[in-house]
Amino acid sequence: MPTDGSYKQFQWPPFLLEVARAAIRIGLQVFLLATVSCADGSDIDNRYPSVEFNVNQDLLSSPTSIDKSFSIELPASWSELDEKSLLRVRQTISGDSASFLKIEVIKVFRSDGNASCIISKILNGSFSFDMLDTGFEELLRESFKTQDVTRAAFNLNGCNTVQYRILSDNHISFKLFYRSSKIYYQIDYFIPTDIYNTEIHSVESSIGSIIATTNRKEAIEQ
Repeated sequence: MPTDGSYKQFQWPPFLLEVARAAIRIGLQVFLLATVSCADGSDIDNRYPSVEFNVNQDLLSSPTSIDKSFSIELPASWSELDEKSLLRVRQTISGDSASFLKIEVIKVFRSDGNASCIISKILNGSFSFDMLDTGFEELLRESFKTQDVTRAAFNLNGCNTVQYRILSDNHISFKLFYRSSKIYYQIDYFIPTDIYNTEIHSVESSIGSIIATTNRKEAIEQ
């Protein structure tokens, strides 16, 4: 996608908009779909074993800094929305009257095949890790109209992570909420099913690249 401002007629794919809205709606009820806690060391939990993603740097772009809090490397073939298109996405999502979880969409990236990554800041200040209760997965299934929800817990680059993979008829989603410097971020990857096999390795590499700024500096210095 052009980054010179010529891509002015961006239309948010309907299914991506709907799953993004669904994520916001369910977020209010359970507060966290996936939680990553790091930077202050107060939420280290032995229930999260350390894992290493098979990160293929050839599939990724250079690191993108988010609020100087963490960095992420997106698939190399994906492009960031220009400011005008990003504003349309913000207005559409924030204008959904059924959405009660207050977020600020920071960046959106997408491929030519409409795979996308939405990075948002959570503005609500009442989050607690204990709010992920037994009713969470059922709410997720109802919201996304699917029974195929898979949970995984692990430590990613020094941060505890709970990830949910959501499979529906039209798309596969990977949902993470990320906490860095006591600020929560929601990271959503959406992949249309017809291009899943083409995009999955780059998306897995991108998730494996997520790292808090403080942890990245330590890794570079070692």
